[in-house]
Amino acid sequence: MDNPVISELAKLLTERGLTLATAESCTGGTIASALTHCPGTSTFFRGSVVAYQNDIKIRLLGVSQADIESHTVVSEPVARSMAVGVCRLLDANIGIATTGIAGPSGGSDLVPVGTVWIALVIGEDTFAHCLHLSGTREEVIAQATDQALLTIFDLCKNKL
Repeated sequence: MDNPVISELAKLLTERGLTLATAESCTGGTIASALTHCPGTSTFFRGSVVAYQNDIKIRLLGVSQADIESHTVVSEPVARSMAVGVCRLLDANIGIATTGIAGPSGGSDLVPVGTVWIALVIGEDTFAHCLHLSGTREEVIAQATDQALLTIFDLCKNKL
């Protein structure tokens, strides 16, 4: 399966000799799966951490317990820490992270179902944005995955 966004991303990162890693919570590895379904990914993709539980985010990715307690696990600081942490852990130049609530349960007034934070680290620069998605659990995950891939491509195209 050839995804034009991933194909262009592969070309861009390969030409520049850069590597990518993913840290996924609510997307559960779907970004990594999408990347590895396209030929040429091995030239730039270092790997992925599916950090679904908070203790994995803390232990493997260096997310602080204080950030989780202060901001909730579905927050900009946690997403940023996950992206930075996966770069460190997997020795990548670029890291992307997702944290959110795909539903159908688990949401609150503060963080409703469909809230997804995506963070991207490129070298020393960190970018993050929040999505408010709707649909079934599968649809929220698919939308978050597509948005994450577009985020990687757009920011890499404009920043590299």
